[in-house]
Amino acid sequence: MPRHELTDEERKKGGHNSKRKSHSEQLAELAQQKIDDEGCTYEVAIDKVLVEKARAGDFPFLKEYYDRRYGKAKNHIELTGQDGGPIDNKITIEFVKSDSEVS
Repeated sequence: MPRHELTDEERKKGGHNSKRKSHSEQLAELAQQKIDDEGCTYEVAIDKVLVEKARAGDFPFLKEYYDRRYGKAKNHIELTGQDGGPIDNKITIEFVKSDSEVS
């Protein structure tokens, strides 16, 4: 089902305004089901759920896993001036007489 389509249950709850579970909440629930069904450890259950979800094409679960396991990727932003040099920063203060002070 494409992401923009709502299920009947979501329509009853109010569509996009309804509270949806985050990927981490869904992952925790699915892992708990695996633990209950197969008796495996939490780590093994998470790995199994993630592999199943990835094979099904649900890649946000993989992002969630790697963000938790290895930390979120850092955004490296380098600010440079013209031609890669330092940024020119210049502050100019100008004092101007107001109209009432002008004679």
